[in-house]
This record gives sequence, structure tokens and C-alpha cells, in this order.
Amino acid sequence: MQADKKLNIVIWAFPSWQGDYMKSTVELAKELALHHRVLYIDYAYTIKDVLAAKTDSAIPVKRIMNGNQSHKNVNLDNGGNITVLSLPPVIPFNWTSSKTIYRLIEDINNSIVAKRITSTLQKLDFKADIIINAFNPFFGNAIPKIFPGCPVIYYCYDNIAASAWASKHGGRLEQEFAANVTAAIFSSEALKENKGWKVPGYVVKNGVDTRIFSKVTGLSKTNLTSTAKNKVIGYVGTIDDRLDFTMLEKLACANPQFDFHFIGRVITDKAEKLKALPNVTYFGSVEPQMLPSMMQHFEAAIIPFVKNEFTRNIYPMKVNEYLAMGIPVVSTGFATFNDLADYLEIADNEITFSEKLKSVISGNNEMKKNDRKAKAFTNSWEQKSLEFENILMRYAG
Repeated sequence: MQADKKLNIVIWAFPSWQGDYMKSTVELAKELALHHRVLYIDYAYTIKDVLAAKTDSAIPVKRIMNGNQSHKNVNLDNGGNITVLSLPPVIPFNWTSSKTIYRLIEDINNSIVAKRITSTLQKLDFKADIIINAFNPFFGNAIPKIFPGCPVIYYCYDNIAASAWASKHGGRLEQEFAANVTAAIFSSEALKENKGWKVPGYVVKNGVDTRIFSKVTGLSKTNLTSTAKNKVIGYVGTIDDRLDFTMLEKLACANPQFDFHFIGRVITDKAEKLKALPNVTYFGSVEPQMLPSMMQHFEAAIIPFVKNEFTRNIYPMKVNEYLAMGIPVVSTGFATFNDLADYLEIADNEITFSEKLKSVISGNNEMKKNDRKAKAFTNSWEQKSLEFENILMRYAG
């Protein structure tokens, strides 16, 4: 950190603060909050979300509905402190394909959230030096009205135009918003090249929480993943349409000597057929702190993504998490990993995938494990936040 300059940073996030999986925006926010004053504007839940929320939901209904108690101070494990602001419920907007109707809803929603944000800034006596919009062009038009003249950095970590959930408006809104930001930060070189925007662009790749993924010694081996009868091949992350289920089904069927463990939330019906195989087990979502105790049983880890316009821009967080545990990794060639080329085995069908898995398992040793760990630790979130911070310092008011 540049010790002589402490910034007031607003992170207007698409990712929610709470949740049971790792998010790059949240991890970066935590690290930045160690040295700067950070206000994290949380995901904008809709009226429908709030009405459907259960009492044990991760949705902070009380803070969403109560403007007087809408923000909270969070003491972080790294010793930092961050303020998280919950926005009032907004009108759902992704149901319409009409630009006219969308613009009407957008204007109303911007007015709804602007009132709470402005009020909170006054209560906190918070004057922003810089705004980070984290993959949230849906509220891009509200920023210059709430923060006039403030530099805006757009943090882009996925190809929004190729994502099914944002296909109606995401690409168009991002293009409009990005044309007016101060600079953009991308999570991969491919994503930066794909956009080709005229604003200054930088790349800060995803990192790993070394505080979590270095705590293996002494962890209990009584968890469910230790009951496998065979060597375990593991996957950590969301189980969604990015996965090549056709290949995975063939891979599992061709390798009954392996147990395939999938740890993460399931958000696609395509996963059901794979789940039914006798050597495949789904464990659902777990808290990040629980991952090392489950991953320590992996003989190898996989990133079995399909190759398409969406995945080619991804730099998945899981790759450094696997390496931080010393686990050998086999991946499809969905993207380019120039910096990790020596630490991954690439396979694009079930035959070569089987061969690579057998090879990395039989050839694994302590020296290779330690080498993987050392490489991953150069990609810690602490290091990534420094890269991010250096960019912010160039533009902060």
C-alpha cells in the first residue's frame, strides 16, 4: 500500500456479500479494506427475492427493509473493517425484452437505490475518492448522479454478453456503461481482448485465499469425503452449464476405479444424469473454510468446462485453490493459462482425460506438491489486491 494515501473506496457490487462460495469481488474488497475505507454496496435484491426469502436465507431482509439499519460494519479475519450497505428492494427487470420497458424500470430502480445510498453517505460522512463497479452495469446510469465527477473503474470478470442470465440486456448495458468509465480491470487477458474497449484496460487475474488453503495439517479426516472406497477425483465450484457433462459421464463410466466428488451448488438440470452414476457424489455447497478438509482427499482435481464463447474468457478461482493444496490439475482447453501452463494438464475428451488423470496421480510426489503450492501463493488475494490498488491509485480523486 501507498501508506501516504488512504482512499475512500465505494464498491458497487453485483456479487452479494454473503454466500457459501468464493467471489473475487468480495475477496478483493476484504483485502482493500485492510488499508482503505471501503463501502460495499451489496447486490440489489428484488421485491420478489425478499418476499420469497425464508427465515434462514442468506438474504439480509431486515437491513434491506429498514433504511435506518441498512448498513453494518464487518470486522474481517485479516484485521480490516468494511461497511456493507443493503439496498432497498428493487423492481424485477430481467423478465422483459423491451428496451422501453426496461428503461422505465431502470429509472425507477435508480431513484429507489439513490435515496438510500445518498442518505448512507451522509450518515457515514463518506466522500468517495473512487468507485469500483463490479460487473454491475445494471446500475451504471445511477453512478454519475450519486457520485458526480468521481472516477469510475469497471471490474469485468465474465463475458456478460455470452451469459444466459444477462443475455437480454447485459451486453448492451455494459457497452453503454463501459464507454463512459475511467478505466476497466479484467480478470483475464482473453476478456480484455474480447472487449476491445477504448478506455484504459488492465488485467488482474483471480487469486486464492492463502489463509484458508494453507490450513491442511491437523484437519479432521472424519468428513464424508474420506469415506470413498477408491481414489478421489475432485471438482470444486458451481455445477452449471459450463461443465461438459457428456464428457464427464463417459469419463466416470470409463474409470470405475475412481470416485468423482463434486463440491458446489447445482444450478442446472443437466447434472442429474451424472449424479446417478455409482462412482459420482455431489456434496452441495460448503463454507469456504471447510474446503481444505474435503479437498485433502483429492488425488487429482479437474476443471471440465466446455469450450465456448463464455468459458474462453474465464480465469477460474478454483485453479489456484487446487494448486494451493498441492493437488495436480487436469483441465479441458477451454481457455489459455499462459502463467500456469507448467502446472496444468490439458485434455479435451474422456480418453485423454483418463490418461492424464492416471499420469498425474502416479507421478505425483512431495516435490511437485510443494512446487504447486509455491506457485499458487504468488497468486494470493493479498498480491492481487496490491495489483488492483496500484491501478486505483492512478485514477483516484
